[in-house]
Amino acid sequence: MDHETAQLVSIGAFHSSIEPTRIQRVPDLLHGSGILAQRVNVHDMIIPMPQ
Repeated sequence: MDHETAQLVSIGAFHSSIEPTRIQRVPDLLHGSGILAQRVNVHDMIIPMPQ
């Protein structure tokens, strides 16, 4: 890629934090629609980052 084209490219920014409440929406919707037989708790799947 030449320099002029590279300057037109915009790279997205992504948050480095995980928000379990936002992630929980997906399994809740899947459970509510009958795709998942049991409720999945994403809070149990997220390992806290060391400080």
